Amino acid sequence: MDPKLARAYRECSRRTRSAGSNFYYAFLTLPRYKRRAIYAIYAFCRAADDIADSSAPLPEKRDKLAALRARLEKAAAGTPDPGVDLALADTIARFA
Repeated sequence: MDPKLARAYRECSRRTRSAGSNFYYAFLTLPRYKRRAIYAIYAFCRAADDIADSSAPLPEKRDKLAALRARLEKAAAGTPDPGVDLALADTIARFA
């Protein structure tokens, strides 16, 4: 696996674990390739949830969610931003 992609997956795992949810531990039962994919999806969804739950003004939330959606679209198109979006794009490509 490409080192940048491996780092992206590790960061998704770290974000999932640090979210304080039991999901991290539940996902440990999955085969590694599926677990990495779920961590990538969870990290993305966690980002969306954090924006929605923030105390920021509504226009700011909308802007941040629009930017997050643009990142998702780029990942789905195979042209992700650097970082964790590499893992999201790989997950989308592998599991459609």
